Amino acid sequence: MGKKPRIAITGIGMISPLGVTTSANWENLLNGISGIDTIQKFDTSDCQTRIGGQLPASFHEIEKKNFNRHSFKQTLRATRIASLISREAIQDSGLNLKTMDLKRCGVVLGTSGAILDEDGSYAGSGTYRIIREMANAPPARISLDLGFQGPSYTLTASSESGACAIANAFDMIHWGNADVVVAGGVDTLLTRNFIHRFNYYNLLTSHNSHPRSAVKPFDKNRDGFALSDGGCVVVLEDVEYAQRRHARIYAYLTGYGATTWQSAAGQSHVGMSDTMKMALEKADLSPEKIDYVCASGAATVDGDLNEAKAIHHVFGPHGKQLMVSSFKSMIGHTMSANGAIGVAVCALALKTGHVPPAVNLTSPDPECELNFVRAKTLQPSCLSAAMNNAFGFDGSHWSMILQSPQ
Repeated sequence: MGKKPRIAITGIGMISPLGVTTSANWENLLNGISGIDTIQKFDTSDCQTRIGGQLPASFHEIEKKNFNRHSFKQTLRATRIASLISREAIQDSGLNLKTMDLKRCGVVLGTSGAILDEDGSYAGSGTYRIIREMANAPPARISLDLGFQGPSYTLTASSESGACAIANAFDMIHWGNADVVVAGGVDTLLTRNFIHRFNYYNLLTSHNSHPRSAVKPFDKNRDGFALSDGGCVVVLEDVEYAQRRHARIYAYLTGYGATTWQSAAGQSHVGMSDTMKMALEKADLSPEKIDYVCASGAATVDGDLNEAKAIHHVFGPHGKQLMVSSFKSMIGHTMSANGAIGVAVCALALKTGHVPPAVNLTSPDPECELNFVRAKTLQPSCLSAAMNNAFGFDGSHWSMILQSPQ
């Protein structure tokens, strides 16, 4: 493969139940604030799960401010979220689009439901239905907004689509096919339709009476995740390109692992282990070099147990010092945005030196014993490398390695 790949993360854009900017999301994560609440956007009277991660009220004001009536007709909400977070990420990166070769700038976005209307169905007929419902509508909109002329497309890998998109962008830059890529994921699947679908497979929490403490990753009382709307993108750059313009670098993305493991639930820890080992091998790092794991931690009974087993298997004795947490306890499961948010959390942790907690972990499952960051944020003396896990309940597994620019 030649020299060790090292791609710079220079910008982040994020919208989730915790906030409409990256800084708001990060502050709330560090403060252990949950964005899960009783669902108000649709009638849940016939739903087993009646809580979820809705976007803040301020999002709707920002949406109205940035998109005129004509734009609303041409786009669905997922596309508008993608547009807003990409603008924030580019501004955060400090890139000057007027001085760049826009033919070497691309967009890769992961999504599972960007062509669905807010009620979870396909949008009705209308003049703009085709451009509104195209699977590549979100990345196309980003390219139009930014003037990018390089590759622009959508990838779908179920709930891990955002991780898949970032990995694809990583390869695109490493092999010299682009200098800058905006990559991440977006989904708006918090709908009555999808609540019913996930309830059918017993994947969602039913702790409706206490929504903010309902999602309990690795806790012995965990019973599933909360579905949320949201999106996150990062700006990835060729390292030399970023250094030439003296960019502020959050972290380097240095390797990833990806597997699809179709097996009995009790054996899926083997696939998770293989994925993490692959990521470490590609990054040319030993397990002992990792300081923090942003766990997939979806609070499902089998998923958390198997991830804990896999972490123990990969890291061995080092697992006793390895910090572990899961943002899903506060943000919920944003599906395709999930993997991208995890990358952003790792990058922000490496840049700021702060590791966010996994809240609601009040009664740790003894079978999932790890060095969890609980209740409050940690500021360790050393934080040089992190791993983000994005493990799908469909057997799609992704792990990514990030390293501090220092």
